Amino acid sequence: HYTGMAAFDLAGTIIWNVDLVAASIIFGGLFGAIALPVGLHGTTARWRAGGALLLTLAICSHHFIGMSAASIIPNPSIPISSLSIP
Repeated sequence: HYTGMAAFDLAGTIIWNVDLVAASIIFGGLFGAIALPVGLHGTTARWRAGGALLLTLAICSHHFIGMSAASIIPNPSIPISSLSIP
């Protein structure tokens, strides 16, 4: 997410809330780390669904907390590269 946002070309500046960035990494990593042993614990659908649910929670928490950490400050004086994809 953060590497992709660094490549985002816009007429403005992205300001990051460091606390929310850290929270997104912690929650994404924590739920992801719990998802693997739960999903691989047994071969029943219950364990697999639990692992999938936790992995979904990891992805969503990382994404939504991380994206809420970004504030875009418009600045029309910053040129956008002609090589950017519209």
